[in-house]
Amino acid sequence: DRWYSGCGIIRPVTLTVTDKLHIKPFGITVTTPEISDESATVAVSVRIQNNFDGERKASLGITLFDSRGNACGSSTGDITVAAGTCTTGEARITVQHPRRWDIEDPALYTCRITLCRDGKETDMVEERFGIRTVRLIPGKGFSLNGRIVKLKGVNLHHDLGMTGAAWHKGLARQRLEALKSISCNAIRTSHNPPAAELLDLCDEMGFLVMDEAFDKWDTLRYGLIFDACWKDDLDAMIDRDRNHPSVVIWSVGNEVNHQAHEDMIERLKMLTDRVREKDPTRPVTFAMEPHAFDPVQAALPPAEKAKLVEKMLPYIDLISCNYQEQWYDDYHRLMPDALIVGTETLPFYRGDKGRFDSYLPVNPWLDCREDYVIGQFIWAGVDYLGEAVGCGGWPVRGWSAGLIDTAGQLKVKAQLTRSMWSEEPMIAMAVCDDTLKNPMEPAIWSSPKWAEGWDFDHLGVTCVRVNVFTNCEEAEIRQRDRPLLRRRLDQFPGGFMEFFVPWEKGELTAVGLNDGQEVCRQTLKTAGAPHHIRLTSKVYEDGDKTQILRVEALAVDAGGIPCYRCDQHITFMWGEGLSLMGIDNGDLTDHTPYASASRRLYLGRCVACFVLKDDSRPLSVSVVTDQGLTGKLTLR
Repeated sequence: DRWYSGCGIIRPVTLTVTDKLHIKPFGITVTTPEISDESATVAVSVRIQNNFDGERKASLGITLFDSRGNACGSSTGDITVAAGTCTTGEARITVQHPRRWDIEDPALYTCRITLCRDGKETDMVEERFGIRTVRLIPGKGFSLNGRIVKLKGVNLHHDLGMTGAAWHKGLARQRLEALKSISCNAIRTSHNPPAAELLDLCDEMGFLVMDEAFDKWDTLRYGLIFDACWKDDLDAMIDRDRNHPSVVIWSVGNEVNHQAHEDMIERLKMLTDRVREKDPTRPVTFAMEPHAFDPVQAALPPAEKAKLVEKMLPYIDLISCNYQEQWYDDYHRLMPDALIVGTETLPFYRGDKGRFDSYLPVNPWLDCREDYVIGQFIWAGVDYLGEAVGCGGWPVRGWSAGLIDTAGQLKVKAQLTRSMWSEEPMIAMAVCDDTLKNPMEPAIWSSPKWAEGWDFDHLGVTCVRVNVFTNCEEAEIRQRDRPLLRRRLDQFPGGFMEFFVPWEKGELTAVGLNDGQEVCRQTLKTAGAPHHIRLTSKVYEDGDKTQILRVEALAVDAGGIPCYRCDQHITFMWGEGLSLMGIDNGDLTDHTPYASASRRLYLGRCVACFVLKDDSRPLSVSVVTDQGLTGKLTLR
């Protein structure tokens, strides 16, 4: 596998026991074909399976509930199902003054379906859905509820770091919260159907999802069973996921071989035809990268590359490009009505126009300013286990070039992305420090070695290079409360600012200005010697009434200033009401088992997760390092 797949039962499994006359699993389809501010039509389709030897009559009841639990529409009717067959019952229900599902207001409705036979209820299923419109509008972009929205997205693999491939809703929610904090609004489930519960979270939190069925088609391991299994697997994904309002695009593959060749196009048509047959309400695409795998195609000039894409366009609704921003304008000239999305983009660099293997320090988000580009999905949102060969192989255990590390902590590079995506004024600084431990990032997915804080005596220099990430018109650098430099963002074509600042201990402040007025600021302070470990925590619901306690440890000086260079060995201790899930510092070259109670601080940090076994007891977590730093957290 190209990433860590896990083994055994890694996601929630249920056993459903039913009457022989029952609602077929994943047999419910809810669509909203007509929506206005005054009313919405909700179309419900229910497949009823009869496993009796004879015909059976039943009544089918459908009730809709809003997010507060109030009934807002209903329908009842009789249905007859022949022996050993499946029959579809349908209803159209009007909801008055609907509240639309949106990334800013992810309002959810519930459809409750009951099946009664001989006057008794024999089956009941509840399905959540959203009332919203999604359209791709040529020349304008991606429309959600009538307004154009740019997809500010990331790619996510399915592992959760310290728990491997085992699903935990609480850990997944924490990662999505971290992504929300940098204004991410979209997820691509690369490169396989996600846990259904991840889509539940996306529904609840307001993420747009590109739901992807396959990676390769005829290469790697799935190629051994593709012909036998593709239809069942694709159908299963669509049947399971089609009622999630967060799912707005289907993808049927990633970087498949022989792109634009006749055999590939035949398969592409087969897959996309099946998607449209199953669900005509959403666009379908696949992630293109035809130029890296075929030496002949790779050597073609951009205009010829565009002709390859044009051959595949009739079978998809959206041109989805992996690492091809440098050719968007060529594609647009040849296919002016087509919309483009960057299904994989680098977090820092952008491709050079004339080559596939040459890159510039210009952020790919800048290409999304064009109306015909609907957004991007950065590779990757979160570091993941596996595919370590791309990061140099051993001793790396996974992909280390994401915006968030495996412990769920934002990296410095995430602030660059935040400055590109955020609507709220923000400013953040990072200092280039080549003495930092090599994070083992693959070259083109990397970024400068950015350090946090204001501690650079070890460089032995009089001047340091400070990068400033902001969405403000101007930024001013101040030292000892004295203005040093003021520059405009539009002077920096790469999308981030650069200052050379005298190094001296104390404070460094960056101020963001719009129309000449301060709207935000950040101050970095020089830390003293590490004094103690600051512990902060949050409790997450994990499903089945289980709760997860996530504890972040940070080394700080006596004044509470973070000591990002502290790498002491830390040991966690906890009370009887807690059970350790794992400990992680985000360093993929650290081979300490996740189940160990001790590991090294990395960049001054470490994270521990616990299951709350008994919340009737006092809950406490304490830590101690090998050099005597301590910290304690008492919850109750």
